[in-house]
Amino acid sequence: MSRIPFVESEHASPEVRAVYNQLEGWGMSVLNVMNLFANDANFLAGFAQIFQPLYGNTPQLAPR
Repeated sequence: MSRIPFVESEHASPEVRAVYNQLEGWGMSVLNVMNLFANDANFLAGFAQIFQPLYGNTPQLAPR
């Protein structure tokens, strides 16, 4: 059992829910670590800003 509660989408504030929707729009599922970060809406939003350029638009590489 974790000491920090998870913030599930149905219990999230509108700001957190918007970030969850944004992450899902990028094709990502909301991971438990993101549910932990959602205890601070500003932290989650900052994480999403960092996460999107790294994983959101991944260039396609040739198999070789």
